[in-house]
Amino acid sequence: LLTNTKPLKECKITNLTNVDIKYSFDGTNGYLLPSGNYDWIDLYSLSKKASANVRLKHNGVAPASGSVYISCAY
Repeated sequence: LLTNTKPLKECKITNLTNVDIKYSFDGTNGYLLPSGNYDWIDLYSLSKKASANVRLKHNGVAPASGSVYISCAY
């Protein structure tokens, strides 16, 4: 869970694990991010700039190696 009190404008989520992951901003609606890929999310257009909570989970199988990186900009 990544929580920030300042308004964020964009986030980049990079999946360097060996499995696909899902991420969500509301805990319900998830987006698939395949292994070795990244998503660049415009939070401003999603009206999430005031509160950007990012939740991550594996897509059925826990990763055995690698990391997930979340980078955000104001």
